[in-house]
Amino acid sequence: MQAELTARMRELRCLQGDIRLFLEREHDSRLELFRRYLQWSVQDASPLLAEAVGAPVLARALRGLRPPDRWPAVPIAPVPVRSLPLRPSWKPLAPLRHQDRSFERRFRVMGVILRPPSDPAGALGVRVQGAGLEIGVIGDGYAMVSCRDKLRIDLRTQIPDTIRLSLVGRPVSRVIGHDLLKPIHYTILRATTTASGATLFVHTGRSPYDMPWPQLARFT
Repeated sequence: MQAELTARMRELRCLQGDIRLFLEREHDSRLELFRRYLQWSVQDASPLLAEAVGAPVLARALRGLRPPDRWPAVPIAPVPVRSLPLRPSWKPLAPLRHQDRSFERRFRVMGVILRPPSDPAGALGVRVQGAGLEIGVIGDGYAMVSCRDKLRIDLRTQIPDTIRLSLVGRPVSRVIGHDLLKPIHYTILRATTTASGATLFVHTGRSPYDMPWPQLARFT
């Protein structure tokens, strides 16, 4: 009886070890497959990323990307360019507590938070969306989110209508002094007023980008 119990306990320990090893291998294989998928699918990025994050820092941060819970059993749905809404990815100018939570929810799914909302320098996140990388920023009195070749800037400051109507076509750098908005070709497409401030829509274009795992590509 005792020998049988001892044998069963040994088998249980062996089985538990094999299960742990299986789960570790499954996790590693799934992560490698996900990175191969991103290496193939991501083609460009918001040009603000290069200004906000150096290439080595961004490459290290992207290692934190993890596949959605049910991937690859449930594929990542493609996002047609024409259907991408130019709206904030979170509630950018909500009360701070809600703003922080919505930012973290948004950028923890298919994304990486480089600086949390609690950082004195402001929140900074990057997210895979469609075939590109998008950026989200929250600072003192403003929030920015990119979407394809455009950028939405939400301000807590009201802009008088006489000034707002004259902004279209002007470089955003002449309106807002921010390190990420210096390029002269970032022009304002539209300016609107909101209940809490103003919103600017800016054309930024796109920059080519290759994900940092070329060694995983089977055909190059």
